[in-house]
Amino acid sequence: MRDAGGGDGAEEQQLDNFNIPPSNPMTTRLWAGSYVGIGAANLVLQKVPGISSMSEAVRQRCLGEAKFLRAKYYFDLVRAFGDVPLLTTPPASPAEAAAIPRTPTTQVYDQIIQDLTDAAATLNDSYGGGDLGRATKWAAIGLLAKVYLTQGNLPLAAQRAREVIASGRYSLWADYGDNFKVANENGKESLFEVQYINGLNEYIFDGLGFVG
Repeated sequence: MRDAGGGDGAEEQQLDNFNIPPSNPMTTRLWAGSYVGIGAANLVLQKVPGISSMSEAVRQRCLGEAKFLRAKYYFDLVRAFGDVPLLTTPPASPAEAAAIPRTPTTQVYDQIIQDLTDAAATLNDSYGGGDLGRATKWAAIGLLAKVYLTQGNLPLAAQRAREVIASGRYSLWADYGDNFKVANENGKESLFEVQYINGLNEYIFDGLGFVG
């Protein structure tokens, strides 16, 4: 544990000191924001298969991306909160959503692993141009390695990590600091990277990513 910094807000000091009340806005945003993303992913998985005007390639990409993101949100949640409500289809009403109990952590991890395995089998190796930044097969496999590592399953973590290394698409910068230069965004160390928008002059918690 480290001492809270003098410039930290109350909510950050609570995190620093592992004394976190239910009202902490940072954990509240993590919980609520993750379930907004999960809800969007579930809608994609429910609705996209029935869209007849969509090409099969785009359909499969959308479904793979939705599973990747749902897995990422649940991975964030399960590490922070343990047992959490597991929703894989959109609830019919707010009342139905509110009544869903917490699911044991082991079952949540099973869903995360299944989603990432499905995503890895569906997504392309890479994307360029206007599609740069989309989740790829290797982003899914890399995250799967991290999930196994978090579970303590070292053999499967190593197996998945070796797959990423053996792809030949990624390597380390000679200088660690080079990974954080603007010129090296989406560089050779990056498996998945949020694409930020430059020029916005307003800070909002739930908007598009941006650099001021």
